[in-house]
Amino acid sequence: MRSYLELARLSAKERRGQDRMTVLCIVLAVFLVTSVLSVLDTYYSMETERLIRKHGGFRYPDWAYPTAAAVFLLILIAGVLMISGCLNSSVAQRTQFFGMLRCIGASRRQIMRLVRLEALAWCKKAVPLGCLLGVFTNWILCFILRCLVKGEFAEIPLFYLSAVGVVSGVALGLATVLLAARSPARRAAAVSPVAAVAGAYAERGGIARGVDMRRLKAETLLGVRHASSSKKNLFLTAGSFAFVIVLFFVFAAALEFGRRLIPSMNPLACDLQISSVDESNSLDRNMVREIAALPGVGAVFGSSIAQGLSARIDGESRRIDLVSYDSAMMEASEEAVAAGKLSPVSGNSDQVLTVYDRNRILNRVGDTLQIDGEELTVASVVSAGPGIMAGDVVVGCSEETFARITGEKDYCCLSVKLTRGAPEETVETIRRLAGSEWFEDRRATVRMEQGAYWVTRVGAYGFLVIIALIAALHIMNGISMSVSARLPQYGVMRAVGMGGRQMKKMIAAETAAYAAAGSVPGCALGLLAHYWLIRRMVLQYFGGRWQVPFGVLLTVFLLMLGACALAVHAPAKRIAGMEITETINHL
Repeated sequence: MRSYLELARLSAKERRGQDRMTVLCIVLAVFLVTSVLSVLDTYYSMETERLIRKHGGFRYPDWAYPTAAAVFLLILIAGVLMISGCLNSSVAQRTQFFGMLRCIGASRRQIMRLVRLEALAWCKKAVPLGCLLGVFTNWILCFILRCLVKGEFAEIPLFYLSAVGVVSGVALGLATVLLAARSPARRAAAVSPVAAVAGAYAERGGIARGVDMRRLKAETLLGVRHASSSKKNLFLTAGSFAFVIVLFFVFAAALEFGRRLIPSMNPLACDLQISSVDESNSLDRNMVREIAALPGVGAVFGSSIAQGLSARIDGESRRIDLVSYDSAMMEASEEAVAAGKLSPVSGNSDQVLTVYDRNRILNRVGDTLQIDGEELTVASVVSAGPGIMAGDVVVGCSEETFARITGEKDYCCLSVKLTRGAPEETVETIRRLAGSEWFEDRRATVRMEQGAYWVTRVGAYGFLVIIALIAALHIMNGISMSVSARLPQYGVMRAVGMGGRQMKKMIAAETAAYAAAGSVPGCALGLLAHYWLIRRMVLQYFGGRWQVPFGVLLTVFLLMLGACALAVHAPAKRIAGMEITETINHL
């Protein structure tokens, strides 16, 4: 051995199995950055070519750089937290090894270099593999967008190699490992030569006072103590889990905002539409029954519209768009109710509904308005419905109320929802029924919008699943290393009578302590972030009420449960398969 730095290679070879999960964490982090930024770069490459052909020039949008920076920063934080925890566990496990190096003359600076070199050695395999997986994933997503979603993505390049994605992946891999190695390197350098004599499993401090075992058993208390003995490792492990949990809540809020922005996700969105050419209520009401009887028709909405009606609201003269809701529209709008109830609006009544508007005109249940001296009361506010056409606000009412106010009974537009696999003959029949009126086939647009939304949704949750997988691997790796560092202790415990079942409970208690320390603050911060984002992005523009995202909470619970179960199984099985003398003599 010509240099002390060669110890890094020998150490890595000796601990190849223990470092496997840490390497996998780096692979996943590099993969995430490479794939996400490659997809963004590929999309903007497509837009560049399209706009150059159309306008002769293109400039990258500014909602682009923040997005790329945010993705990079999120993954960097997650990677640093998790890899730091792995390195801290590795250093704690090899206290005696570093103490021996100090005994034979290694300086603190040399020990720090050794730990950094060990960390960088992981990058030789992890970074190239993560970049390759990211590039390959980008190609698969581009194929799905081009061949299945189509629409505006029909021109996206299939085998685009993004320099931005690859360079960012490499940079993140190196930056994550170097940042993560700083604290463990200082910790290793602080090991004194006395540690070589004291042994690898000696812990600082002791139990200051006796513990009350009337409520918890000894193995449970020992497991919790093992988790809390290293404050830094507990913080890093719990912090990584809390970070992942917060990300789940943030992404759930962002996806809800995205869903509200897509027209085809509106409960009243349709595949086909017939509209009066002169925007009058001249469509025969009998067309609804004829269309509803055709095969493949799921629902038909008939609306009468009076644009720009004069009304008084809060003593001021306003213009409103009055829209009639038939029974099918009322039923479909139930899922969009933000306040109040729709049932009082039905029939010939003085109750109406309003479509939420950020200008806050008629946005509260109980508000009143007068049309031609007739007073109407808002019974319900919906977050989605017809948009503003000529007035200041959209007011919905029953067909009977609309006929009483305006004297008109026929429709201005008909909206048709088709079932999956509806025959093309049905579309042609509806087209013929439209005659000279305006007919619009929106199926291609709906498919494109919904396809793009679901690809985005799958991609976003795929991103979260991989981040969660990194966190799960981290806690599994941390527990495994913790068990390895305490094998002599466990051997002594088994020698004095602790059974395999008790040993498993002790490891389970340690794992549960890590998970609880991350879950409680993670859920609290995540709920606060979700509430704040929903208020700022959704309620401000669409109205409604914030609701506890129980689906996200259930996902978090299952994630914690699965990660803990996997983290306990392997170390417990490993200890059970070792002889007592082997564990006592383990270094």
